[in-house]
Amino acid sequence: MQASDIIASARILLTDPDKVRWDDPTLLRWLNSGQRQICAVRPDAKSVRADLALAAGVEQTIPANGWKFLSALHNVGSDGSRGRVLTLVSRDELNAIDVSWPAASGQAVQKHYTVDEDNPRMFEVWPPSMGGNKLRINYAALPTDCTTLSSDVDLSDVYEGPLVDWICYRAYGPDSDDTQDATRSATHLSAFMTALGVKSQSDAATAPKRK
Repeated sequence: MQASDIIASARILLTDPDKVRWDDPTLLRWLNSGQRQICAVRPDAKSVRADLALAAGVEQTIPANGWKFLSALHNVGSDGSRGRVLTLVSRDELNAIDVSWPAASGQAVQKHYTVDEDNPRMFEVWPPSMGGNKLRINYAALPTDCTTLSSDVDLSDVYEGPLVDWICYRAYGPDSDDTQDATRSATHLSAFMTALGVKSQSDAATAPKRK
């Protein structure tokens, strides 16, 4: 799916096929902001699985192209083999076991991890890492901007509709003092949020369940 496909669909709804009111660079800029907004609402829209080399200690940071840590899966051996899985625990649980847990000696294998919603790019591991050993993690990455109309959109095709609605919302937004355009803008924003919300409900309904 290329940027040109999304913008062409948006132009149909904007009734501006001849580019009289909105030029391509403007709509392309709003397409890129739409990609980022989708990822903000749905971090799984651009989730990445990667092997992360750990820093020494408990505090770890995801790669530079990420904005939110999602989960730690398992240890990774020096030969790339899968090692011990990690379980998610709370800081309160770790504190209850040992109030000095962050100061423990570094180890080559991690057993647990914990997260802090106030620091979305960071997570902590226990036991602390010796440094250099690896974990396989999931994190939410920032989408790559489309620089031209022929650029590939950096999200799945299932987000075509929300991207079109976001472009239309932004296009009508600057003229919000016009009653009709303000209404159109609000309608497209509502459709954008509804589509992402409905997808969340659909994902929950079809997620694997324990029996």
